[in-house]
Amino acid sequence: MREFLEVFKYTFKDSIKKKSFIISTIVILVIVIGALLVPAIVNKVQSSENGTNSGSSVTQAEKSIIYLIDKSGYFVNNLAEVQKQFPEYQIKSETENNVESLKASIKEKGTSFFSCCKLS
Repeated sequence: MREFLEVFKYTFKDSIKKKSFIISTIVILVIVIGALLVPAIVNKVQSSENGTNSGSSVTQAEKSIIYLIDKSGYFVNNLAEVQKQFPEYQIKSETENNVESLKASIKEKGTSFFSCCKLS
């Protein structure tokens, strides 16, 4: 095992000193940083094209809706507190009977997903 570590140390140190290793490491680092920044740049460009400021608050009409189905009544009774936790969303309380109609409504509007959390 000790011989393996000695050989590994030698070859690792030797490869780190090579110019190609240093250049490829820097190139990969730049690519990773660029990939992480692309979503932020795209979002900034889209918001500037729409004439909105990314720091401005979202209006009530622009907010995504979260439908809350709560059998226990805990969250429904504290809906204002839930809304404070998620200011970028509009929280609406619904009954379990309306789940299928909500799914149909969301599908008609073109929303790509539906999430339902039932609390008992």
